[in-house]
Order: sequence, then C-alpha cells, then structure tokens
Amino acid sequence: MNFDLSDEQKMLQESARSCLAKEFPVTTTRKAAESLTGYPEELWKKMADLGWLGLALPESYGGLGLGFVDLAVVLEEMGRELTPGPFFSTVVLAGLTLADAGSAEQKKLWLPRIASGGAKGTFAWVERSGEWDGGALVTAARRAGGKYVLNGTKYFVTYAHVADFILCLARTGKALTVFLVDAKAPGVKVEPMAIMDSSRRVSKVEFRNVAVGPRDVVGKPGAGAPIAEGVLSRACVAMAAEMAGGAQRVLEMSIEYAKARVQFGKPIGSYQAIKHKCSNMILEVESARSAAYYSAWANQEGSPDVVEVSSIAKAYASEAYRKVTGEAIQLHGGIGFTWEHPLHLYFRRAKFSELMFGDPAFHRERMLRAVEKSAA
Repeated sequence: MNFDLSDEQKMLQESARSCLAKEFPVTTTRKAAESLTGYPEELWKKMADLGWLGLALPESYGGLGLGFVDLAVVLEEMGRELTPGPFFSTVVLAGLTLADAGSAEQKKLWLPRIASGGAKGTFAWVERSGEWDGGALVTAARRAGGKYVLNGTKYFVTYAHVADFILCLARTGKALTVFLVDAKAPGVKVEPMAIMDSSRRVSKVEFRNVAVGPRDVVGKPGAGAPIAEGVLSRACVAMAAEMAGGAQRVLEMSIEYAKARVQFGKPIGSYQAIKHKCSNMILEVESARSAAYYSAWANQEGSPDVVEVSSIAKAYASEAYRKVTGEAIQLHGGIGFTWEHPLHLYFRRAKFSELMFGDPAFHRERMLRAVEKSAA
C-alpha cells in the first residue's frame, strides 16, 4: 500500500483544514456548547455544500462514492478544531451502516437525504452496564402481530436530540437485531446527559412500547451481531482519525508555546527536559496517525484483519491523545489550567473519546479474541 495521501486526498485535507480553521475554529465550539443544539446550523449546511456528508456514500444514492481513507482525512481535520455537530453520528454510525446493511428501500429513503444534509441519524447501543459487548444488552423487541414492540434504555447516544432516525440494537430472543426507529415516534424519549466534554452532545434514549414494522429491520432479523461488529470497527477507525487530528493540533500548540515562552532568559524549548517532552509527544502523535490511517485503509479494502487493526488504532490513539494533552497542559504551566485557554477542551475531548466505543483494555481484549478466532 502507499503510505502517503494521494494528490486528491491532500487537496481534500487542505480544503477541510482551511474551511474549519477560518470559519469554524475552536472558538465556535465554545459558543456552540451553550446553544440548544450544540453546534451551529451553518456548519451543517457548509458540510452538505462541500459534499462531506456524502463523501463515503454510494454515488447511486447521492454520495461521492469515495473511500474510508478520504473520510478519515476529513475526520482528522475535524479533530484538530474539535468540530461539534452530528457528522460522526449521522455519517459514520448511521449512514455507513445503512449503506452496508440496509434494505434497498431504506437506502433509497435515507441515504440521499443524509448526503444532502436533509436528515440526521445516530446509533443506539450501550446500556446501563456501559459495556460495548452485545452480550450485555437487555433492550428487547418482542413480536406482536405483524410488528415488533421495542422496550429498553440506551445511554451515550450521540446527537440523538437532533436525529431524525435512530438505529437501535436490540435483543430478539437469543439473537440481536438492528431496528430503524423514527426519532419522533410515540414512546421514544430523548433526555440530554451531562458529560465532561462540552463539545459533544449525548443523550439517554428510552424506548417504551415503540412499535416498528418488518420494513424497519436493518439487514435481517437476528443479524444484528455482525452489523454491530461493523459499526464498532468503523466507529473505532473514525474516532482514531479524529483523535490523531486533535493530538496533532495540541502538539503544534505546545511547540509554538515552547518557542515563545521565555524563562531565565531563554525560550523554554531550549531546555532538554522540554525537548524530551516534545519528542515523546511527536512519537505518540505520529504512531496514532499511522495506526488510524492503516485501519482506515483496511476497512476500505475489506481486509480480513479489520477488527484487529480497528481495535489497535482505537486503543493506541486513545492513550496517545490523553498522554499528549496531559503533557501539553504541564508544558504550558499555569496558563494551561485556565478556562480561557483551549487546552482543557482538548483534554476533555481526549478523555471522553478514550471511553467512547470501548476503552483501551476492552479493545486489546477484542483484538486478542479476533486473533484467536482467525488462528483457529
């Protein structure tokens, strides 16, 4: 494989970086955190106009038909500016899931609307246990005549408060099934959750006797486990790319500060201890980025080791981002702890991202299980 971005991908990267840095910088995230939706509506419109919402969706449904690596390029730039909004939940969690496993009717109804910015979606998975393991789910859908009746509560559902539809992973007997649920359907209750990362919005979603029809089943009844495995792998890859972008921006901020901050008559960057810190941070960032892009390529090419590499990328990038932001705060000294400085926003994002979709311990175990399964 070619470890460098193509010319087209470099142009996409430059375009995304320029747009987000000029029009929707970190200061936008601060303001958006105080709004009702948690993101500026003009940002969503801009993403639609630039084609980002349909970047990896099929051309036959209004998308651009590009690959996961191209999507990772945009996600990395979003991570640099802590871009808020339902891009991740709509495109990565909902859109790609429907493109991969949805029926022809579901694709025709939702994918063009996602690509144009006319619809938002999300995926409801984790429950009170906090485990990203299908075996821990208790939300269930029972057959009642020609329909299913859905009952249960999901937590940490990203941007459910603005979603038009929710893909819900539920138990149907001993198996798992994914259902496409109208977010405004009777019995669906969305309640915001308070988390440390103010740049993201998550909700608790309750399903109380929510009726869904056979046409709302994604894939086939009982086929939820492999669909969920694909959702988790894509989410890990996308999150790793986003974290690599955030870590890179924090590294740049730290190097800039080390050059400008003078102590005892010299820039602090001239001291060996600071040089060591910056060198270690560079190593963490570059390794996280390499893992993220390799896993994006593996996902794009349908590699048989996609589960292993997605978990490796998520585990490594999670720890790297947390370490880099922690070191950056120490390097900045007193200013790094203040509310006015953006570093705490990156640290909060790093900590939340580390736990979302499974922490490093979970993903090392997931990787080992996948290796054992392939070796058997």
